[in-house]
Amino acid sequence: MYLSRIIGGVEREVCVICHIPEDIEATGTFATGSADLNSYTMLVNIFKLFNEGRLLYNYLPPYNIPIPGTTNRYTYLKPQIHFNRIRSIDNWLRKSDYDPTVLTKSEFIDRFKHYAQEINNYTF
Repeated sequence: MYLSRIIGGVEREVCVICHIPEDIEATGTFATGSADLNSYTMLVNIFKLFNEGRLLYNYLPPYNIPIPGTTNRYTYLKPQIHFNRIRSIDNWLRKSDYDPTVLTKSEFIDRFKHYAQEINNYTF
C-alpha cells in the first residue's frame, strides 16, 4: 500500500507504508471471525491515520514532538504500529526475515489479526 498526493497537478507516490492482503474477511477462506478485522477496515484505518497526520507524525522519523512553549525540547514517541515488519509480501508469508519457514493459514490469519488490532487500537 502506498499513499499519494496531488503535487503540481500530478498524483505522486508519497510513501510506501506496507503491504496488506486484500481478501481477509470476517467469513470465507481467510476468515478472522470479526467484521472489524478485515482488509477493507485495515485500509480505511490506515488512510484515516495518514489523512489526520497521525501516522507520519508518530511513525516516520523523527520520532519526536516539540514540547509546546519550549525551545529545543522534545517528547520522544515509541511507534505503536509496527509497519516495518510487513514492508513486503514475503513478510506476510514467512515466519521472519531470519526464518524462511512459510506460515500456516492459521498463523497467517493470526498475523493479520495482530496488525489489524494494532491499527484499530491506535485509530480510536
